Amino acid sequence: MQSMHSQSLGAPEFSQEWLEYETSRHESFKISDVWLAIDTQNTIVASLGLWDQSSIRKTVATKFTKSIRTAIRALALFGLIWRLPPIPIEGKPLSYLFGRWSAAATGESRALQSLCHFLMNGIRSEQKCQFVSIGFHESDHMNSALKGIVKVQERIEVYSHWIKENLEISLPGAVPQIRFVDLVLI
Repeated sequence: MQSMHSQSLGAPEFSQEWLEYETSRHESFKISDVWLAIDTQNTIVASLGLWDQSSIRKTVATKFTKSIRTAIRALALFGLIWRLPPIPIEGKPLSYLFGRWSAAATGESRALQSLCHFLMNGIRSEQKCQFVSIGFHESDHMNSALKGIVKVQERIEVYSHWIKENLEISLPGAVPQIRFVDLVLI
């Protein structure tokens, strides 16, 4: 994470103290929730954390239109054939996971892609989650890690306050720079 994100504005130090603090903030996300891809020399080449926020957030499926109810019934029927996860039910919480701390060593974007596919296959086989959210900045070259996965693009605006020393980055003519954002904390 340090080698990939350290040049991004707003990136933390990624020290051991930072990692211990971040994984102690709530019992729903621990170091055991972070998955690693290693190469033949046992070097970490990619990482991705999966955060199940069901103990924190309860997004409830409310009032379905008639067409959505019909689609859900069709999905339930197909679910018997293709082993789909549980279909959303009105008044019940949705089951979803957030991917965070995605990183890959230089030249190892395929390792992150393989890790994403491995985790998605595991999630599908468990049949517990209905949605998985893994976000990348639109200019991030790592967004190719989601290649081959059915996805929905969602535009998210991130507003932040920067100290005066960083004001020159927002002035016209400044070199655009990617900001580090852990979207699951918003």
